[in-house]
Amino acid sequence: MSNKKGSTKKGMDSTVTAALIGVIGTIIVTVITVFANRQPAPPQPPTAVFYTSTIPPTVVATDTVPAGESTSTPEPATLTPEPIPTSTSIPAGSDWSQNCISALWMPYPPSIQAGIDDKGCLIQPVDKFYTTIGRLAFSYNDRVSSAQIYGMFTKLPADGTVSIDAQLTTVINGEVLMGIFASPDINSNGAMVVIPASTNVTKKQQMILKTMPGQKTYAKTGDSLSADPPIYNVFFDFNSGSVVVKVINGQINLGTVTVVSGEKWLFLGYQIYNGTNTMQAEFLNLSIQSR
Repeated sequence: MSNKKGSTKKGMDSTVTAALIGVIGTIIVTVITVFANRQPAPPQPPTAVFYTSTIPPTVVATDTVPAGESTSTPEPATLTPEPIPTSTSIPAGSDWSQNCISALWMPYPPSIQAGIDDKGCLIQPVDKFYTTIGRLAFSYNDRVSSAQIYGMFTKLPADGTVSIDAQLTTVINGEVLMGIFASPDINSNGAMVVIPASTNVTKKQQMILKTMPGQKTYAKTGDSLSADPPIYNVFFDFNSGSVVVKVINGQINLGTVTVVSGEKWLFLGYQIYNGTNTMQAEFLNLSIQSR
């Protein structure tokens, strides 16, 4: 009896076990199948975000394409002040009668600066120079410790003549100068007429021709020239190789000075010396002729 019961219990256990294994296996297969057949969700495209700037873009020059191509950005234009064209200035020789020192005149030494007005005239006075009754005048009364030269240069034609008068008022311990130079520089080659100091500018005057640079005396008149009023004329005849100098309306030929240069410059001015200098003079009747 006992053996029969034990056999029955054992068979039941095997059946239950087999059934459980079958159920579990079915579940596992079902789960695997479900996950195997499941497709991952497709990725969503990113959402674009746009920012609007309130600051205007900065222009930057590019050099990755040739200039002028549609994709190149040119450099911003730079404004450069334009000098006043000399063609707008009144020609030297016609300016003084219009109460003008033309911008075609260059002050000497170059350290002297002068503004230019809308008519092409230097703003007066230019150092000690100014215009009066159609003349270029200067007035100097001061004490210095060394010799110095001041004046005005203007460019001349390469070949021609210059006639100029100097009216003297006072010349004490100084000199009035008129000359033709190779460049706008007192130390360049040139021929310079010097009217030295005088105790009586109407009856006891001298005129000296000096070669430049160095102020070497080349020729001179006697010391008894007279003119009343004291107006003394100088005449220059020049070309690319020399300058002929005559004074007193051509009556006295002081000689020919070699000045080899394709350019010629007229200088009008004065020289002061150590001590007190008192000078006043006017330049007038300037005539410049091209040949």
